[in-house]
Amino acid sequence: MKRLIAFVLLVGMAAVYAADELQLTAGWQYNKNGRKRILAPISSNYDVSGNAVIENVQSIATNAGGEALVLGDVTAPGFAWFYNTSTNDQVQIGCYDVNTNFVAFLKLKAGEKAACFLNTTAPRAMSLTNAVRLDYVIVDR
Repeated sequence: MKRLIAFVLLVGMAAVYAADELQLTAGWQYNKNGRKRILAPISSNYDVSGNAVIENVQSIATNAGGEALVLGDVTAPGFAWFYNTSTNDQVQIGCYDVNTNFVAFLKLKAGEKAACFLNTTAPRAMSLTNAVRLDYVIVDR
């Protein structure tokens, strides 16, 4: 009986270690015109059911419909991190609507970075003036 209980406890512990594969930490400070706001760093853990991750730097042109982001083996995009490596041009991240029009949900000025959870399986990007290089990481949900 003791061996059976020990086995059950070990299996339960293994399940705990399989969760929380993604940890995010974020905080910010705002101080302008006498208004100051601070959000101390907060960490959150998330379960990731998929196994694929893509880390890529892609050239993004000014194509009106945006360009499909290369996803590699990622089939259910979840967490995403984006970095506009341009020094003077903006880029938008978005997807198609039902009429195949590009709809942006994120805009990055030159040098800006952002993280989000995607609600699309086909993310796209579009530069607003000149081609930019978009550095990104996308993790399976």
